[in-house]
Amino acid sequence: MSWDRSIGRPEPVAALDRIRHVDDGEPLVSLLDAAPEIVIHRDSVIPYLRETVVRMLKDAQSRLPEGVRFGVTDAWRPLQRQVRIYERMTAWLKEAKPGVAAHMVKRTGNRWV
Repeated sequence: MSWDRSIGRPEPVAALDRIRHVDDGEPLVSLLDAAPEIVIHRDSVIPYLRETVVRMLKDAQSRLPEGVRFGVTDAWRPLQRQVRIYERMTAWLKEAKPGVAAHMVKRTGNRWV
């Protein structure tokens, strides 16, 4: 397949839309309770992550040098928050780069959020 390399590979949005989103049922756990050694940097963070992710963070944290800690700036995000972030980021891009084509704004927003 050939594409214009100056704008990057086309996004397979149609293919992505066909993927079913199925929750695997793994529980969300509170970082505050399960991993108090992990720093949460913003009050707005909803501090829930999948149990496996918390376990991996804790394991990685235990391997860091003394005095060095992981920090979390974002965790679980409800859909409304994701939409709001996407809209703000694409609005910012349109303001910062007024001549950018709409498809490029969408593509960049998809990558950022």
